[in-house]
Amino acid sequence: MKREERSSSRRLLAFALPWLCFAGCAAAKESAPGSVPTGGSTGSAGSGGANGCRVSITPVSPATVDQIAAGPDGFARFRASTVGVVAANATWHWEAAFADGSPLNLVHPTPTATDVVEMPIVRAGGYVVTATYGTAPYGCEGSLHFVVKAPGAVADNVVLRIVPATATLPAQQSEAFTILGGTPIGDHDLHLADGTSLTLIPRRSATGVPIAAYVRITQVPSGTGIRLVHEAHVAGDGSPIPLRLPPGQYDVLIVPDDDQIAPLLLSARSDVDLLNLGNMPMDDGVPITGQVMDPSGAPVVNAPIVLRSGALSSTLARTDAQGQFTVRARAGTFGLALATTTGKSAALAVPTGTEINLPTGMGIAIAAAPVQLAIRLATTQTANLGFKISGAGANAKLLLESLQEIANAAQVNVSTTGAATGTVTGTVTISANARIHVERDVAVDGSSASGALPRAHYRATVFAAGAITPFASVSTRGDVDASAGDVATTMAMASPVMLTGTLSPRAESQDARVFALDAHAEVALAPAAVSPFVASVNGTGDFSLAVNPFRSYRVIIEPPAGGLFARQVLPSVPIAAAPMVLTSTLPRGLLHAGKVFDAHQAPVAGAAIAAYCLANRPNCADPESPLAETVSALDGSYRLTLPDPGVSPP
Repeated sequence: MKREERSSSRRLLAFALPWLCFAGCAAAKESAPGSVPTGGSTGSAGSGGANGCRVSITPVSPATVDQIAAGPDGFARFRASTVGVVAANATWHWEAAFADGSPLNLVHPTPTATDVVEMPIVRAGGYVVTATYGTAPYGCEGSLHFVVKAPGAVADNVVLRIVPATATLPAQQSEAFTILGGTPIGDHDLHLADGTSLTLIPRRSATGVPIAAYVRITQVPSGTGIRLVHEAHVAGDGSPIPLRLPPGQYDVLIVPDDDQIAPLLLSARSDVDLLNLGNMPMDDGVPITGQVMDPSGAPVVNAPIVLRSGALSSTLARTDAQGQFTVRARAGTFGLALATTTGKSAALAVPTGTEINLPTGMGIAIAAAPVQLAIRLATTQTANLGFKISGAGANAKLLLESLQEIANAAQVNVSTTGAATGTVTGTVTISANARIHVERDVAVDGSSASGALPRAHYRATVFAAGAITPFASVSTRGDVDASAGDVATTMAMASPVMLTGTLSPRAESQDARVFALDAHAEVALAPAAVSPFVASVNGTGDFSLAVNPFRSYRVIIEPPAGGLFARQVLPSVPIAAAPMVLTSTLPRGLLHAGKVFDAHQAPVAGAAIAAYCLANRPNCADPESPLAETVSALDGSYRLTLPDPGVSPP
């Protein structure tokens, strides 16, 4: 290979251009926050030639790389030496590059001392100097990587989440590290472990037959706060889950497709534990039978019911024509969730949309013996809410939510039965609260009726099917008082609110994009509201967005690619009815580049890489929104532009 080709190849391997993605990218392996070195070699001597020649590079002046300082007169002198036999009449060739891949001019202090070079150090950041001795293909080379820290550099912690393109080697992972203000890095290599190939195959214990199931594997977070989530569906044909896990502790939730088998939660299991589980038997769980009745004692029909204990739930059932149900659950203490959504509820004075909520802490104890539940809804005074809504358009939806829980909305009798005799051995009575969450259609003429609801204060929100000029796509009335009885009210879709702003520096902000994402939109009801509002920044740094009033928005500012500035994630912005002005200064960008390798030192192409701030950092506005994203190139190289923490004044 020609010397020029080797030089170009090395620079491409170290500093590839990014493939930017705006959506979140997933991750994996978790490690404690590390630190960026302020000096010293971060590489090793290379080797080459038929005789195993090696090149070592050492600093001469200053005596160590820790003493190298950047400045107008900054420089460093290095000497190269060889170990092993080299070709006759060999010559030295030197190259050096800054973190961004730009080459640096090197000089020899004397014409004869070709094994010694001097290089300028005019700015802080990562450097690599490479020396080659000999001629291709029998020459050998070595490299020295070092970092020159900016004076007063402010340190900040960042987490990278790396998701390989496939479920094969290596595993998804994450890595926490420290960045230094004003100190770009170009050689942060990510080494991904192969991980444990998961062979978890749930089987029905009574028959040994594999079970089809949804499986969610959640890493127990450690110092970084990153929680890696792997999801898969087991086909039920005995094949293992196609996932690989890096070392760590995991919670495993298994939800069988068969609703006669209770979901199972395995807590804080290591990757090795999961590997050794292999074929895991699952019994059907404890049966919980019961009946749901209205205040008069009549059955409540077609009401979904489920028991919950944190991430673990029972199976889901609906009450039959007699209000009866059967679910299965694992041992533990469970809360209860019951919704009266359809059937005879309105005729029987059980308001549609009533969600009975029994918290886990005061809930239902499940052991090995079967449990019987008798759930009787309390008598409540009801009210009908009628609406006339203008500007909503066809196919609009009305959402009504009670502002406070309704106390003592149901009485739950929990009876434990003897496993052998089937007789009741004890009964406990618990009171449950309720909340109301009702979705109603809005007719073409703008009318909508709630049906009978408990008397209370409600929040009414109208979601239009799409943006209908000149109205907003979401409009909220904060308090509809139905505590005294029936209410007839009018609503008008509000006008959009202008969110305007100015970015600085003004000139460099031109063509940046501003994204406003509704922080609490109901996806099913408000597809238009969930879609981000987007605006471009003009030549004077100004932007303007028409957003919905009485909502909160996450604002993300994306500067032009290849510029000097990084993505900015702002805290949630509450929008009132009046126009709002937002001013912001874009953070200067800090280069962070390197390569992704697997455990066998092969480059990993197509890995999604996203950087996140840590939730415990004071400048972290949103730990779930990536600060930067990219995809590794064919040679494994990646390049991110992170917000620069800056430097402290002297």
